Amino acid sequence: MNQPTTIQAKKWQIAPPVSAQVQADLADISPILQQILYNRGLVEPEAVQAFLDGRFPDSTDPFLLSDMDKAVARIEQAIANEETVVVYG
Repeated sequence: MNQPTTIQAKKWQIAPPVSAQVQADLADISPILQQILYNRGLVEPEAVQAFLDGRFPDSTDPFLLSDMDKAVARIEQAIANEETVVVYG
């Protein structure tokens, strides 16, 4: 039987802190939201505002997202095996 993985057994990857320049550019946004946006690669004020307003880039092709092909393959496998699928995010 598989033993549950403990949190101590995992290797955590901690994102670097927000740079001073990004902090200055996004000064009107809370520090925690700055960090979340920074972790997602959103550092330009225009891109941040578009994201927060729910405006999307011109292309809405989901396969432009990183590893979408892997995600689709895994979901198809789960469906074929009648596994439960949980989506986070």
